[in-house]
Amino acid sequence: MLIYLVVFIVITILNVISEYVYKSNRKGGYIISFICILILSIFAAIRNLSVGTDIQVYGLQVFNRCSNYDSLWNYLSIFKNEYLYYAMNYIIYYLFKNIHILFFIFQLFSVSIVYYLGYKNKGHLWLYVLTYMLIVFNSTFNILRQTMAIFIVMYSFKYINEKKYYKFVIAVILACFFHASAMICFILLPINRISNMKHKYLITILISILAIALMSSLDSFSVWISGTSLISDKYVRYIVSEKNNFNFKLALVKIIMFFVVLLFSKSSEKKESNSFLLLLPIMDFILFLSSKWIVYGYRMSYYMLPFYIILIPKIDESLKEKKGKMLYRICIITVMLIYWIVRYVVFKYDGTIPYSTYFN
Repeated sequence: MLIYLVVFIVITILNVISEYVYKSNRKGGYIISFICILILSIFAAIRNLSVGTDIQVYGLQVFNRCSNYDSLWNYLSIFKNEYLYYAMNYIIYYLFKNIHILFFIFQLFSVSIVYYLGYKNKGHLWLYVLTYMLIVFNSTFNILRQTMAIFIVMYSFKYINEKKYYKFVIAVILACFFHASAMICFILLPINRISNMKHKYLITILISILAIALMSSLDSFSVWISGTSLISDKYVRYIVSEKNNFNFKLALVKIIMFFVVLLFSKSSEKKESNSFLLLLPIMDFILFLSSKWIVYGYRMSYYMLPFYIILIPKIDESLKEKKGKMLYRICIITVMLIYWIVRYVVFKYDGTIPYSTYFN
């Protein structure tokens, strides 16, 4: 636990320095940011193979399996979907023979998206990255395929704002080639349409419940699904599994975090611009709640949770009163830290604590 907190503090301090330097020397600010990206990417890369549940479940197996095939096409032919993930494994295997390079690339990609958003939105960079570290960072050590899918979707969020919906659709399809579950992100398009409606929260809840109902009914079509390339056998097994991934304490922290951002967004001078983003934590909570009945529900909620990385700094920027801004930062950082402790330290979601390096 301690090593994570040390990394979080060091990166936050460096990001504050980067912001200060950037005002007078853009190149200097970018260099410090690049150093931060490298630190986080290397920290992810040198972790022991025991850090992150899915590494032993499928990550290492998929990577080592590359040695049995003399061409990329032969290797890809054994899979039904998610070809980009497997192609990356194959290429990295034959270039470096080291899965830690794959970990480095995945983290480099995801954290670079966060820094891109921080600079593009001209917000406080340190808050963007701190939100990422406390909410998502540990999970990226586990959800290898889904990490790439999540951050492709997160990057493509700008296309919804720009009303370039066809580009968003293309991005989601691309994300599905890393993790088929990304198809749930198509639901963001109707959510965007209702974000300015009077009963938007109620409609979002109903749409989320409909999505859950569709997920839970998939067991009726399991034979057909397993014979197609849309969803692989493992997803069907997840859906029909009786395992319960719901955790009341974590759900309670999620509710508190949502109400903190909702409360302060009401004082925001640009609250209309946050209306769409405020609907996504609702979906995150309902999808997570569904894990009481559908084992894969909490994994689907991962697609909504990273949007806090955009929402939390946007609210901070739109609060003009210094006292209100300071109170907001204290409240939201406290809740995010509690979330990190509850999720990753107490209940050990994603299996990332304790941290150890492959040198051990």
